[in-house]
Amino acid sequence: MALVDKNLSSSLILDKLYGSNSTEPPAHVLEFDDVVTLAEFSPYLWSHDLICIAFPSKIIVASIKFKEENNDQIEPLKYDIVKKYSCYGRVQAISWSPETNIKVAPKTILFAVSTNTFEINIYSSDDTYIHKISAHRNYVNDISFDPSGEYLASVSDDLTCRIWSVKNGYTEAYKFYLDSSPITAKWHKDDPGKLLVAETFGIVKVYNVLGGTAIISFRSKLSPLISLDWCLNDCQHIIAMCGGNLVKWNMNNPSIPAYDKLVHPDGGFFAKYIPLSEQTIVTLGTPDFSLKVLHRDKPYPKTIATMKTASSLTVHQHLPYVCVGVKKNIYMWLINEP
Repeated sequence: MALVDKNLSSSLILDKLYGSNSTEPPAHVLEFDDVVTLAEFSPYLWSHDLICIAFPSKIIVASIKFKEENNDQIEPLKYDIVKKYSCYGRVQAISWSPETNIKVAPKTILFAVSTNTFEINIYSSDDTYIHKISAHRNYVNDISFDPSGEYLASVSDDLTCRIWSVKNGYTEAYKFYLDSSPITAKWHKDDPGKLLVAETFGIVKVYNVLGGTAIISFRSKLSPLISLDWCLNDCQHIIAMCGGNLVKWNMNNPSIPAYDKLVHPDGGFFAKYIPLSEQTIVTLGTPDFSLKVLHRDKPYPKTIATMKTASSLTVHQHLPYVCVGVKKNIYMWLINEP
């Protein structure tokens, strides 16, 4: 499969105006026998080697080890399947539990997925899911375990955000009603009681879950809001893809964006921080399913690659690797500082 489209696209024309056209081949490619619908690296220390890969009828949990982290490793990349699971319905979102651990005994796998059946399935080290949540009445667009592993948050097109108590058998602990379809839910890394919810109309709220109230609320000038990420290293920084614009906010003054520029003329899909730095951001959007990176102090992102199609974007937590699902493959780029 050819990765880079050699025809000059409208996205690359925009890049050329800013002097930022620099397409690169991926550093690694994983090939599968079915279409990759979604992939997500674990964000936690004891399981950061794990990736959850969703296909139309199955889920694979695999270990990916890069030579950059393992000096004794001969091959540049080592891929090993840890577990396979059956899945009924297209996976919409994946969330890893902080209880997942493959470094020390007892080794544990715990993650959740939402599907287009409006349900949430929780999977463990066993061969099947251990719990099913069927309370939502529409698509569940995102799910997120809190850093303590005590709660699982879910946001749905039924215009609710629900908080499930893990220790009480995933019973509903809290519920918030929303103004428009939610896109994402993100927990504060250092304060498990704070949950950020972003909605399609551009509304972003931070909730005090235990208090049941929104403590911060602001709105993007552009809509729809497509994706949002909360910086792990510094929770004062938030980015979002609003239409084709990349928007950055500083939570000290969220009413005025710190950055707001068109980066994907026909619309964006994803915007994510590279976890090692709050100053490096990757985006994926159209036309041409262009993958772009914005480095610190640069006015405009540069294009890393263009693709025929793409289904997901995930980033490694300890290395600056960006992974994109492309049909039956996962492409991996190493993002170097300029």
